[in-house]
Formats: sequence, structure tokens, C-alpha cells
Amino acid sequence: MIKIGLPHTRLIRFAGLAALWLACGQPAMAQQLVQPSLPTWAASKVAAQHWPRIESGEVREFIVQFDDGDIQPEARESKLRRNLKFDDTEITARKVTRYKQLKDQVKAVMAPGEVEVVREYSHLPMSFIRVRDLASLQKLLRRKDVLAIHPDEKLELHLNESLPLIGQPAVAGIANYRGGGTAVAVLDTGVNYTHAAFGPCTAPGTPSASCKVIYAADIAPNDGSLDADGHGSNVAAISVGVASDTKIVALDVFNGTGASLSDILTGIDHVIDLKTLPPYYNIVAINLSLGSSAKPTAAQCSATTANPIYNPISEASGVGILTVISSGNSGWTDTIAWPACTPGAVSVGAVYDANVGGLSWGGSANCTDSTTAPDKITCFSNSAASLTMLAPGALIAAAGITYGGTSQAAPHVAGAVAALRGAYPDETLDQTQARMLNNGKSITDPRNGVVKPRLNLAASFSTGPGNDLFAQAAGLSGQSGQASGGTVNATKEVGEPNHAGDVGGKSVWYLWTAPASGLVNLDTHGSGFDTLLAVYTGTTVGGLSAIAANDDDGSPGYVSGLSFDASAGTTYRIAVDGWLGASGALVLNWAYYVPSSDLAVSLIAAPNPIQLGGNLVYAATVQNLGPDTAAGVNLQLTLPANAAFVSASSGCLHNNGVVDCVLGGLANNASIGIEVTVAPQSEGLLTATATATLSSGLDPVLGNEAVSASSQVVAPLPSGNDSGDVPIPPWALLLLGAGLYGLLLRRP
Repeated sequence: MIKIGLPHTRLIRFAGLAALWLACGQPAMAQQLVQPSLPTWAASKVAAQHWPRIESGEVREFIVQFDDGDIQPEARESKLRRNLKFDDTEITARKVTRYKQLKDQVKAVMAPGEVEVVREYSHLPMSFIRVRDLASLQKLLRRKDVLAIHPDEKLELHLNESLPLIGQPAVAGIANYRGGGTAVAVLDTGVNYTHAAFGPCTAPGTPSASCKVIYAADIAPNDGSLDADGHGSNVAAISVGVASDTKIVALDVFNGTGASLSDILTGIDHVIDLKTLPPYYNIVAINLSLGSSAKPTAAQCSATTANPIYNPISEASGVGILTVISSGNSGWTDTIAWPACTPGAVSVGAVYDANVGGLSWGGSANCTDSTTAPDKITCFSNSAASLTMLAPGALIAAAGITYGGTSQAAPHVAGAVAALRGAYPDETLDQTQARMLNNGKSITDPRNGVVKPRLNLAASFSTGPGNDLFAQAAGLSGQSGQASGGTVNATKEVGEPNHAGDVGGKSVWYLWTAPASGLVNLDTHGSGFDTLLAVYTGTTVGGLSAIAANDDDGSPGYVSGLSFDASAGTTYRIAVDGWLGASGALVLNWAYYVPSSDLAVSLIAAPNPIQLGGNLVYAATVQNLGPDTAAGVNLQLTLPANAAFVSASSGCLHNNGVVDCVLGGLANNASIGIEVTVAPQSEGLLTATATATLSSGLDPVLGNEAVSASSQVVAPLPSGNDSGDVPIPPWALLLLGAGLYGLLLRRP
């Protein structure tokens, strides 16, 4: 059994403070390296690094992921037809039935004893099974309706000044800004609900007026303690510290220092049950302050068949629950931990909430922050472009315990979700997320230059994003990048054009200045609403010139994408709006590409030498050595001063001794030639120079785009004696004719 270990909390090495490090353990999923023994037909269903242990019989328990490709579209269509934001009881019940039918049809073909169901997940297209032997597993894997199997992995456990830092006191006095009527599910080490931070409670939900823990259960084997570690209590107390009126659903998924993947899936499945079945707890967020210490690959994060958390997060989202996960404490600067990297999850990194002096941190990061300050990113916090946001994570005192880690950052966000969902229950999850991203304080990670929003709860309740107005456009820089934000509460200004031909109504603005001429690609892939994308030039919102626009580019989610040719030094205004006023979480991706093509020129002057009075022809050839197509090729031939222009190929113009030829585009390895004819005016050496240039793009190889050719002009021969031969006299011609006649007479 592979497990998930204690939440992302770090060991603090400094005097006077008892601190905790719960180490990261075995990888959730290692790199999928091809193993010789892995059958080709199973390669898409089993991570290759697991196969040797499977083949040897060491691993016999698996999470089976079934093909739900026909079920999800049915649910989406039902929601659209009934104008629902989330799956209601009817849709959820239908999915439970369809999942059961799917699983039953697979079980039906297995012989008795081949497969034992250890645990069923009614809301997920997954089952936790035990197989009898390798042959039974191979039989199961050959089924088309089985997408993948996952060994039962193990994950680990990855309020002082933190609340003022995120602006919580500014909204704490507003009744509907405290998360009333909502609940946060904390999947952790349990919660000691008898602590004063939670009411206290004598039992879950008792007394009902003051107890903040409405439900508690052991998913992992019961250890006989409400919280044997204290980590879960700290995490839960942080969430209720942010949203004082929200309730806690406490699920203990840890057995010692680890949590089995199968138990975490059971926990998520149970949360969906608690929301969609009596007593219908309004759970709006799941907090997972846990993860793997093994560095994940991109495929292990995003591929649905390689990431066993992908589908459960999606199912939770379908019923209106955001999953918030700590980014991990390994100090990585190019990726975040699994499962935080899962699409659909809100991944959270950590910043300090105050100046607490220099700190050293243990664990896999084993790093030191010689100085600390509010909003300084901790050295242990995993960081990458894929990170969603930041929140206070060090040092956080809650439920009588002080911890530091991304484990403590995540529940700040989970509590903020509860506060926002309580205030704006009719918004989509994308709109809730957009409020946090769009209104957070931008923090730059000095380790990698990544800029992410730090949670600002007070600002999240305000109206309008910071780049709502044309005059407040957010600047973009760099050759490529990604900007995250949102369009919730954005507006449309007087005189603003309809972007991509639609009325829109909730636009935000960006600006970018081209450092050189090249191709720019823009898209909104990853955004949570139907977007409109447009590019303009101009200095006022009512006086813009359209460059490019797109509504839908054919990608999933009705997102947009476009390309345009940028001119060096030009400032472009980029608008992102929502179709018919849609809004939500926004992702804007940009990539700037300067085409590169190597132009090589050859030039021949003929004849050489040439007699004065004749015509001299210059033959020039331009070849594109690549790698890209050359755009707007021009060839200029500078003629010698003592030569008169006679003619040139089509497309060439002569002016004052210079011939300019517009050749147009030239594909990689293609060539084109031109000829220019001149009449030498005097004896001597005539030299012409040919130079090729591009109207846009770069020529990376300099020196071969210009070349010269010369021809020697000599004096003409005397008139009438052009060849230098002596003519035959008339009498010689008569003798020659007589001789030839005699020869003919002698022939037999």
C-alpha cells in the first residue's frame, strides 16, 4: 500500500518555539519510465514504474478508474437544459446509478474470486479492489471500459498577524461576509472539537448554537483519538478564523503519519454524499494540506488516467465544492507537489505574515530565510507558473499550536472560499476563484520571477478588477507568459467597442509593447467562462484600431485564441471580455515569436571581360537557408557609377543608380533570381553590390546577405575588322571551285 503522508508542515529550527516537521515520504507517482516487462497493451493503463512490483505480486490492491466518457456529457447536458450551475440531487443520483451500472458490467465478466471489492466510491467512477493474481489483473486491464489502475499510494502531511495581512478584520463585522450557512471539509488527522477554538463542542454539532464542528468521522482505521497529531485541529481552526460563521466537517484520513489514497478518495466521496444527501451540509470547500514529496511530471498532474485525484476533484466541483491543496514544502521553483498540481485544484503557496527574525527549516527543502517580513515567500514553499495563489503560512498559531508550512496557507484560502460563497451563493466556482485571484496582492517570487496573487479577503468583496478600465490596463512583458485574474464585477466603458463582434459587458485590459517585429500568439485557454479576445492599437478607449479578435477558437470551454503580426515599438491594447457578459476566473497566455530566416545572396556579372559598347548583365539570386519562411524579402542592387541602366526583371524599379526589387515571401530552402542589364560608359573595372533584407523577422547569420561582382570593360575592336581574319580574294574562290569540280569527276 502506498500512502499520502502528513500535511505540508515544516520543522522550524529556532529557540523557544516547539515546532513540527512531518516529513514527506514515498512518491505519489514516479516518472513513467518504460520498463521492459510492461506489456504494450497495458502501457496506457499502468504507470510503468509500478509494473515490476505488480508483476512480482507485491502489489495486489488498486484503485480502478472506469471509463465515464458517456456519463459526464449526460450530466452537463442536464445542467444546461435546466439552467443549473451545479449538479443537483437528481443529477447526482443519476450519476450514482450510472457509475454502479458501469462497475457492475465489468465485475460481471470476472470469475468468482478473481476480484474483491475492498471499498466502493458511489460518487466516483472508481473502485478500490484486490485482485487474486496477475492473470486476474491482466483480464481486468484488457477491458475497454477500464481506463487505468493506480496502486494505493501514501501521501503525507505537507492566527497571529495572518488575518490582518489578508484583510479579514475589515470584513469580519459584516454578517454575510463570515461564511454563514457554509461548511469546509478538512481531510486531515482529525479535529479536537473540544478545543475552545471550535466552540467548544461536547460532540459534533453540540451545542448547536456554538459548536463549529458539525460532523466528524474516521475514514482511516480509528486511532481512538479526536486528533492524535494536532495538525488537523490547527488547519481547521485557521479556516474558522478566516470565516468565523462557517462550520467544519472533520474527516480523519490519516493512519499514523500517512494517508492512503484509497482513504482520501473515500473522504472526497463521503463529502459529496454529505452535500447531496440528507442532512445536506452546504460544503463549499475541501482542504487537503497534504501531498507527495516526489517531484511530479506534467503528465502525472494533468493526464486523467495518470492522476487518480483528477476525477474526484472534478466530481466535487460538479456539486459546488472547490478543492484547496497546499503546494508542498520541498522548496521547488519549477513545479508544485502532487496532488496540488491537479487541474481544478486551488494550489496555495506560503508567505510570512510578519517579521519573525531569521528561520531555518528542515525537511526536503532544508533551507534558511535569513530575514523575514510580511508577504515574503518562504524558502520552503514550492513555486511554479502553475501555482494558483499565495496565503500566510508562517508562523500560524491556531487551536493552541504554532506551525509553519503550506499546510497553513491552504486553510486560509479554504476559509476565504467559505466567506465568499456565503456572501455570493449564486456565483459559479470560477467566479469565486476569480474574486480571490483578481483582487489579491501581487507577490513576486525572487527565486524564479513568478508573480502570484496573495489572498486579500477584504478586496475580494470589492467591485471590479484592478484592470477593469482601459486606463488601468495591466502590463505584460517578456517573450511569453501567463497572467491569471478574473472578470467578476468588471464593466464596459462608454465608447468601448464590442470585442469579437459581441456585446460583452465585463472586460478587462492588458497592454504589451513589441520589442521587435514578430508573431504574437494570445489565448485564454484555462479560463472558466466563455471568453472574447481582441487586440487594438490606440490611446483612448473610444479611438481604437482593431488588429485581431476571436470569440471561440475551437478549444474546450468556449475559450479564445488569436495570432497577429506585431511591429517593433508598437503598443498593443488587449481586451478580454465574456460572451453576453459572462465572467469568471481568467487565464491569459501570450507567446511572442520573432521569425528567423537566413538570406544568402549570390551575384554574377557577365560577360567578363566586356567590350565597351556592349551590355553587361548582373544575375542575382537570393536563397532562404531557413529555418522559417522569410517574410517581405527585398533585394537592392547598387550599380557602378559609370554604367547606364538598361532594364531589370519584373518587380524591380530603378532610381538614380539603385535597383530595388520586391521579392515577397520566400520559403525555407527556396530561392529566386533577378537580372539587371546595364551599358558600360567607359573602360575599367565595373563593380555592383547586391543586398537582401527582410521587412520583418531576424536574420541570424550576418555576412552572407550582401555580395559584390565585377567585370572588366575593354576597348572595342576596330570597325569592319571585328574578327581579325583575312578575307579570301575572288581568284582564290575560282581556283577552289575548279578543284572541287575535278574531284567530283574522278569519283567512280
